[in-house]
Amino acid sequence: MTDLQEILHSVEKLSLDDLETLRQRIEERQRRLQTSEIQDAQARVAALHEALEAFREGLSEADLQEIVRAMNVEYVNPEELKRFDWLDELPEDER
Repeated sequence: MTDLQEILHSVEKLSLDDLETLRQRIEERQRRLQTSEIQDAQARVAALHEALEAFREGLSEADLQEIVRAMNVEYVNPEELKRFDWLDELPEDER
Protein backbone atom coordinates (compact mmCIF):
# COMPACT_ATOMS: atom_id res chain seq x y z
CA MET A 1 0.00 0.00 0.00
CA THR A 2 1.11 3.52 -0.68
CA ASP A 3 2.55 5.43 2.23
CA LEU A 4 0.32 8.16 3.66
CA GLN A 5 2.98 10.77 3.00
CA GLU A 6 2.99 9.77 -0.68
CA ILE A 7 -0.78 10.13 -0.80
CA LEU A 8 -0.63 13.54 0.83
CA HIS A 9 2.06 14.60 -1.62
CA SER A 10 -0.08 13.38 -4.52
CA VAL A 11 -3.05 15.38 -3.27
CA GLU A 12 -1.05 18.54 -3.81
CA LYS A 13 -0.98 17.80 -7.53
CA LEU A 14 -4.75 17.32 -7.96
CA SER A 15 -6.99 19.71 -9.85
CA LEU A 16 -10.01 21.30 -8.19
CA ASP A 17 -12.33 18.79 -9.83
CA ASP A 18 -10.18 15.88 -8.69
CA LEU A 19 -10.00 17.33 -5.17
CA GLU A 20 -13.80 17.49 -5.09
CA THR A 21 -14.02 13.87 -6.24
CA LEU A 22 -11.52 12.87 -3.55
CA ARG A 23 -13.44 14.80 -0.88
CA GLN A 24 -16.66 13.03 -1.86
CA ARG A 25 -14.92 9.65 -1.79
CA ILE A 26 -13.48 10.34 1.67
CA GLU A 27 -16.85 11.46 3.02
CA GLU A 28 -18.54 8.36 1.62
CA ARG A 29 -15.86 6.15 3.20
CA GLN A 30 -16.37 7.89 6.55
CA ARG A 31 -20.15 7.34 6.33
CA ARG A 32 -19.66 3.63 5.58
CA LEU A 33 -17.24 3.24 8.49
CA GLN A 34 -19.55 5.05 10.88
CA THR A 35 -22.51 2.96 9.73
CA SER A 36 -20.45 -0.20 10.15
CA GLU A 37 -19.37 0.80 13.65
CA ILE A 38 -22.96 1.55 14.63
CA GLN A 39 -24.11 -1.79 13.24
CA ASP A 40 -21.29 -3.60 15.06
CA ALA A 41 -22.28 -1.92 18.33
CA GLN A 42 -25.94 -2.79 17.75
CA ALA A 43 -24.99 -6.42 17.05
CA ARG A 44 -22.96 -6.58 20.28
CA VAL A 45 -25.86 -5.11 22.27
CA ALA A 46 -28.27 -7.59 20.67
CA ALA A 47 -25.93 -10.49 21.53
CA LEU A 48 -25.72 -9.26 25.11
CA HIS A 49 -29.51 -9.08 25.34
CA GLU A 50 -29.77 -12.63 23.99
CA ALA A 51 -27.24 -13.86 26.54
CA LEU A 52 -29.12 -12.16 29.36
CA GLU A 53 -32.41 -13.65 28.19
CA ALA A 54 -30.81 -17.10 28.07
CA PHE A 55 -29.41 -16.56 31.57
CA ARG A 56 -32.83 -15.56 32.93
CA GLU A 57 -34.62 -18.45 31.22
CA GLY A 58 -36.11 -20.79 33.79
CA LEU A 59 -35.41 -18.45 36.70
CA SER A 60 -38.28 -17.08 38.72
CA GLU A 61 -38.39 -13.47 39.86
CA ALA A 62 -37.50 -14.71 43.36
CA ASP A 63 -34.45 -16.53 41.92
CA LEU A 64 -33.31 -13.37 40.18
CA GLN A 65 -33.78 -11.30 43.33
CA GLU A 66 -31.70 -13.82 45.28
CA ILE A 67 -28.92 -13.62 42.69
CA VAL A 68 -28.93 -9.82 42.85
CA ARG A 69 -28.93 -9.91 46.66
CA ALA A 70 -26.01 -12.33 46.71
CA MET A 71 -24.04 -10.21 44.26
CA ASN A 72 -24.59 -7.13 46.38
CA VAL A 73 -23.68 -8.81 49.66
CA GLU A 74 -20.41 -10.58 48.91
CA TYR A 75 -17.31 -8.47 48.43
CA VAL A 76 -14.53 -9.90 46.26
CA ASN A 77 -11.09 -8.49 46.83
CA PRO A 78 -9.51 -7.90 43.39
CA GLU A 79 -6.17 -9.11 44.78
CA GLU A 80 -7.72 -12.51 45.43
CA LEU A 81 -8.67 -12.78 41.76
CA LYS A 82 -5.00 -12.86 40.75
CA ARG A 83 -4.90 -16.52 41.72
CA PHE A 84 -7.09 -17.19 38.66
CA ASP A 85 -4.79 -15.43 36.16
CA TRP A 86 -3.58 -18.79 34.87
CA LEU A 87 -7.04 -19.33 33.37
CA ASP A 88 -6.32 -16.65 30.79
CA GLU A 89 -3.57 -18.84 29.37
CA LEU A 90 -5.93 -21.72 28.66
CA PRO A 91 -7.46 -22.13 25.22
CA GLU A 92 -10.96 -20.64 25.05
CA ASP A 93 -12.68 -24.03 24.83
CA GLU A 94 -10.95 -25.31 27.99
CA ARG A 95 -11.92 -22.47 30.33
